[in-house]
Amino acid sequence: TWAFGLIELVAVMLTFTGAIVVALYSERPGDNASDTFVGNLLALTASICYACYVCLLRSRIKDESDFPMTMFFGFIGLIVFLFAWPFFIVLNFINVEPWGLPPASVWIYLLINSWLGTNLSDVLWAHSVLLTSPLAASLGLSLTIPLAMISDRILHDLPFSAPYTCGSFLVVTGFLLVNTADWWRAKRREWFRKKSKSKFVKTTPKTEMHIPEEFEYGGGI
Repeated sequence: TWAFGLIELVAVMLTFTGAIVVALYSERPGDNASDTFVGNLLALTASICYACYVCLLRSRIKDESDFPMTMFFGFIGLIVFLFAWPFFIVLNFINVEPWGLPPASVWIYLLINSWLGTNLSDVLWAHSVLLTSPLAASLGLSLTIPLAMISDRILHDLPFSAPYTCGSFLVVTGFLLVNTADWWRAKRREWFRKKSKSKFVKTTPKTEMHIPEEFEYGGGI
């Protein structure tokens, strides 16, 4: 079970704000503004579909120990192989994605990407959804933004503006916040417990025993 409270809401808003800032300042000189807008729109659509997929996966699977992860992704691959290939014909026909085989030198990179970027990453991500929460796993995927920025800087020496860097920092902050939410709640409960205890000690009056007059002089004995 997992809870969604104020800390999770703040984490989501930080990550969402960071992603918007990165999208707004990701254009470089020579980029087509129309293509950038369409790309951001497609990314937003994919995120909505992905969120539905994550929540459905977590809600339908109650016990991750009895879940056949290998068979699950095997059926996903089979379904995509059987029903997704007609879209390639449509995209080729409308000249959105012309069909063509890559050069022989590219095949090795495609195989490595299919194993690391698709197979292994999806399996690890599915396990993280079951072991943590859909929110933590989804915000973990947003770390591709700062990691991509670092890799582009190191490998391609690409410059990034200050807003772009700040947006990446917000994404990292949101991820760290959602994963430390339970720790912050425990600290908050401990602080309130100490505060209420000290307040109770200060405000509780000292009780004095009242002895009736007749008992004080032994008259009632």
